[in-house]
This record gives sequence, C-alpha cells and structure tokens, in this order.
Amino acid sequence: MMTMVVVFNAGNSATRYFVPLALIASMVGLASVFSGTHHVRVFRNDSLSAAHSTALIAWLLTLLAMGYVVLNFPTLKIFSFCRVIINFLSDSSPF
Repeated sequence: MMTMVVVFNAGNSATRYFVPLALIASMVGLASVFSGTHHVRVFRNDSLSAAHSTALIAWLLTLLAMGYVVLNFPTLKIFSFCRVIINFLSDSSPF
C-alpha cells in the first residue's frame, strides 16, 4: 500500500496545516454555492435547510483551518489576542 505525502515548501510553517484544511473548506464552500443556487431556483423549505447546513459546515471548516493555525503558532496567538482586546475596547461591536 502506497501513501502520498504532500510537502509545501513555500511560505512559513503554518502553510503545512492551513493549505489542506483550506482546500477542504473551499470544496465544501463550492458545494454550498451549488446548494444555494438550487435553493434560489426552487425556493422551498427543504432546499433552504440543505443550503443553510452546507454553508454553515463550509464556514465552520474555514474557522477550523484558521483556528488550527492560530493555536499552533505563538506569534499568531499574540496577534489574535491583541485583535480581540482592541475589538473589546473599541466603541463598535466586534461582530
């Protein structure tokens, strides 16, 4: 049995973790586009739930990819912590 190892030499060490998860999230995002297009065409409740769940899964996979990269690299942890503090202290809502 042969296994294939993908090596990403470009970028920093976060690329190794981010690229495969981002590719998976992009394919699920493409599926959510097709599902959303189908829902707009037929506009029924059952197609709405399929489009919504596919879009939610794509969004969560994107957050997983970014969160996995942020948690594994201390520089990005500091950046994300500072961003949260700045959003908390600002007058506008962080969301």
